[in-house]
Amino acid sequence: MSPNLGTAHGRVEVLGNHADYNQGRVLAMGVEYATEVTGSDRIDERLFFKAKDLKESWEGSLQDLSPSPNKMWANCVLGVLQGLGSEESH
Repeated sequence: MSPNLGTAHGRVEVLGNHADYNQGRVLAMGVEYATEVTGSDRIDERLFFKAKDLKESWEGSLQDLSPSPNKMWANCVLGVLQGLGSEESH
């Protein structure tokens, strides 16, 4: 079984137009949704993502992190990996 690397619980913020940067009030609250990340070591560069709530999966490679037109939810993970890769190259 893959180890749980972390869980991020959902959150929403309710604010008025321009309130956040004009010292206005912002109401933040937790929601019942969360993102859980698990992983395991691999010797190849293959990626496998699974959305348990959607009962869908996505497979790809570290060599091609371009957005997926058919699995929009996977693009969130791909974007994070692209960002980490660009930080690593600096």
